[in-house]
Formats: sequence, structure tokens, C-alpha cells
Amino acid sequence: MRLGIVIPEELMQDTCSYIEKEFPEEQVVPFPYHFISEIPEVLQGHQSRADSFLFLGETARFYASREIQPTIPWESIPRSASSLLRLFVQACRSGYALRIATDMHEPEVFQRAFREAGLTPQETRLSFIPPLPYTDHFITADAEALEKRVLSGESAFCITIFYQVYHLLRKRHIPVYMLLPSYEDIHQTVSKLIMTCRLKASRDSRMTVLAVHTDIGETEDTLSGDYDQALEQLNVTRYVYEFARRIQAACIDSPPRDYLLFSTYLQVEQELEHFQTLSLLQAVQRHTACTLSVGVGYGETASAACAHAKRAMYEASRQGGGRACLCGINGHAVKALPAGDAIVSDSALDMRLSEISRRTGISLRILSMLCAVCRERGNSRFTAAELADASDVSQRTINRILLKLMDGGYCQEVGKSFIHQNGRPSRILDLRLLS
Repeated sequence: MRLGIVIPEELMQDTCSYIEKEFPEEQVVPFPYHFISEIPEVLQGHQSRADSFLFLGETARFYASREIQPTIPWESIPRSASSLLRLFVQACRSGYALRIATDMHEPEVFQRAFREAGLTPQETRLSFIPPLPYTDHFITADAEALEKRVLSGESAFCITIFYQVYHLLRKRHIPVYMLLPSYEDIHQTVSKLIMTCRLKASRDSRMTVLAVHTDIGETEDTLSGDYDQALEQLNVTRYVYEFARRIQAACIDSPPRDYLLFSTYLQVEQELEHFQTLSLLQAVQRHTACTLSVGVGYGETASAACAHAKRAMYEASRQGGGRACLCGINGHAVKALPAGDAIVSDSALDMRLSEISRRTGISLRILSMLCAVCRERGNSRFTAAELADASDVSQRTINRILLKLMDGGYCQEVGKSFIHQNGRPSRILDLRLLS
């Protein structure tokens, strides 16, 4: 698993070394930053480089989520009472009373640490500075607020969660401690993240089978009828194989009129838009004299998935054909998906995407994926980084695709976007695939 580590650069080497030692089978991908406002610029467009992101704290994860939509699991290392207890011991050894000023707005964690240390409310005083907006002056304002508490005598020392605040107060000779996660906290969080990713990968890679049956009405046993049926069946076969290519499935003919498509749960779920529509039904119904009965089944083994798919296919055929049914992993419940005639026709879009593919050399799969992103977001304007995250494709690949679309007149720059005030602007591009 590729584990993206999103923490300050000063902590990166030590944290990565510990994780690599404790979890040698996992690949660590560092995403260092100096200031919290840099996080969106550091991460945007790079989620495809990792299978998950690990943040130093909830504040960093929250700041990133304001600008970036997660497409992989995100987890933050919790701030625990054990980390605070370590700082309490250090402060007491230095002769400081437990009168604390802090920018960590989690009073329950402090109270838990006080209880574990056996401290009474009379022995402690906790002062929280007001939450500050994340501007370019945030670090200075945060440090000044903590410094004011100490210089006024209200607090004896500070605890901060920001590395730059820590260094600034140290330069000003203000007693300050940096709240860092313990190795145990890191170990537990990484273990949880690995388990989450493995469960997701196990679910997404489950074997999924589509059993397809051609519904051809009874015809007279004549040479003309057989000839027409053969031509129609060849036409159906073409659409089935085109669909199989789109979901990266292995397709097995089961003569005379059946097919089995083997793919993964993730590929099928994406193509069927979370098991709501099936474009293969409408394509065959529109362009041939036939309809299809399709069964979708998934299971832990190929044989189980195949059995479930055939059961669903028989149910679709029993209901009159021209529809699809889904049989779940337990093999019991069979759910009917929307019938082919109930789905909005996309023939014009299919023809347009085929023409764009021919002119630009971009595969139909990529073009269909970009169209799906536009439809899902209800928008056709994105930065390259946003498209990379939404489509789970590297930003370098997306940039090459966008250049081809721009050369063909199917994409146009319409503005600039500043993720960070001091960073480089990102181009806002308008995709003209749907019209």
C-alpha cells in the first residue's frame, strides 16, 4: 500500500523512518509542508500517487478538505492524553506550574490527561486562545496570543500544535512545548488506515460477472429467418464486446446467444453508476431488433459470482427481457435494475464521444470517465488538479489529455484559480464534451 504522509517537513524524516521500520511492507510517500495553508497546493492533483493520506492532526485534514474532495481514505493522527502527559512531566521538571495556554481546542483531551495524572481542578488552569482564521498572518497572530497569556502571568507556559508557532515563541524566549503524537498513536492510526484500505481493496476487487442473454423472438424456421437472426446476433456481439472493453472485462461467448463477462466490482459499479443504469441494454435495444436479459452477480470466487449472475439473468428473462437484475454476494436477494427503455437515451453523446476519440486519439474510456465527472459535479469547469483527483489519474496524464482536447477545440481555458495566495495560479478549463 502507498501511504501518503502529510506532515510538516521538520517531522517528516523521523516519522517516515518509524513507519518504514514498523510497517516494512508499506510504501511511504512523503507530502511535506511548511505552513498549513500550503497543504491544498501540495496535495491537489496528487491523490493518485497514494492509496491513502495520513495527516498529523485533524486541523490539517480539515484545512485540506475545504479545498480538495477526498478520493482515497484520509486519516489523521489523534491527539491523545498520553502525548499531553509527556509534556506535563517535562514542564514540571522545568519548574512550571500547570497553568497552560494553548491553541489546541480540544478540552476533553486535556481533562482526560488531568484525570489520568490524578490532578485536581485546583492544581491546573487551562487557557484557550480564540480560534483564528488561516491567513498569511495566522502564525504571528497565534504566537502573539499565546505570548500575551504568559507575559500577563495568566499562564506559566504554552502548548502549541503548530511547528512554526513553536519556533517563533522559542526565539522570543517564551516557555513553549510542541504537542506531537506519540509513536503508539502513529502506530495505531497507520494500522487502522491499512485495515481500511485493505477492506476497500478487497471489496473493489471482488469478482463480478455479467451473464448476458439475447432475447430473440421465435421466428419461422426459414433460411431468411436464420440469416437475419445471425446478422442480428453478430450486431449484438459487437455491442457486448465494446461494453466488455469499457469495463476491462474478459468476455466468453456461450453459443448460441449468451455471454459471460468477468470483471471487478469497482469497474462494474462505476460503469453502472452504482448499479442504477446499464448502457448496454439501451445500446442493443436502439440499434438492433433484439433486447437483452442481463444478470449481474458478484461473490468471493469466480464460480459463486457466475452462479449469482446466471440466477439474476434468468430472473431478468422471466420478467420479459430487456432489463437487468442484480444478485448480491449472499446469492439470495435479486434486485431489478431500471429497464433499458426507462433510461434516457445517450445516442447523440455516444456518437459525439466516438468522433472526439477519432479526432484526438483519446480512448473512449477516458472520455466517458471525464463526462461522468462533469455529470456528477454538475459542472464542466475544472483545474487539471481537480480532474486528476476526480478521475484517479495522474496529473501528468491529465495534462496530456487536456492538451489533446485543447488542440481539437474540445477544451478551452476560461480563467485562473489561486489555491494559495503566494502560489502559482492554476488554469480553469472548460470541457466541451457534452455539447
